[in-house]
Amino acid sequence: MNFQALDVLIDCIREFSLRVNSNLADKALPFLSEDTLELINRYKENATTSAFIEVVQYIFNDLSDKEKLQQKEIGVNLFSTRIEDLFDYFISEEKKSPLLQIILDEEHGVPKVTYKGEEIKRNREILLHWETDTEYMGGLTYLIDHVEPGCIINRIERRVKGHACD
Repeated sequence: MNFQALDVLIDCIREFSLRVNSNLADKALPFLSEDTLELINRYKENATTSAFIEVVQYIFNDLSDKEKLQQKEIGVNLFSTRIEDLFDYFISEEKKSPLLQIILDEEHGVPKVTYKGEEIKRNREILLHWETDTEYMGGLTYLIDHVEPGCIINRIERRVKGHACD
């Protein structure tokens, strides 16, 4: 965990504790599940970092079925404006999808390619070249040629030198 993430975590713990122990979080509580409310009450009794993380996971699970505007409003009532930082550092990491996936079931099969979460269909050419100069430095090139409706050939190509990830 880097220092910025640690700072966000400490700020969010402080804000959350302040808000649930006063009436500042009352507007958000009706939108949370019974299980989450029970965890919040247990957190009030024993405010540890691990208990906080468990409460946050339950809260974000409750918010997942709400509209973005409502998510933000509830989040701000519970964590102040640090809610976005908390999400970026801790929650979104769990939900990140891979940049590029190439799945080949058999040697003579057609590879299934997923790029930024979207399957690329009608592939013509798939190239992935990854190299390393040392344990850390390296290079990456990937190329995906595919045919779009109307026989339009589209190419996704990326070359990265200096690191092996995008």
